[in-house]
Amino acid sequence: MNGYVNTMKVSESLFNKVADLIKQSGLDNEENREIYRQGKIFNAHRVKDINVRYYFDIYRAAVPLHVRQEVMKQANDAQTKTMLRRIISKVE
Repeated sequence: MNGYVNTMKVSESLFNKVADLIKQSGLDNEENREIYRQGKIFNAHRVKDINVRYYFDIYRAAVPLHVRQEVMKQANDAQTKTMLRRIISKVE
């Protein structure tokens, strides 16, 4: 998909599957990013990094559990975050 895939622990095919699912969901959009910027999310006062919260919220909403379990077999949380950062737009 892009030049970053080879540097990650997640296989290229799984990366592409996650990217496609997120893109098809339409959840990564300016309207949702604005909601996060304004802090109109559950427990916003506890969020340390709004971008990471956004990445994982979009990921959980757009990617079925069985695909997320495939990712967990290949990558830890930090590696998953890196993958999501390459797929999903930043909030701020």
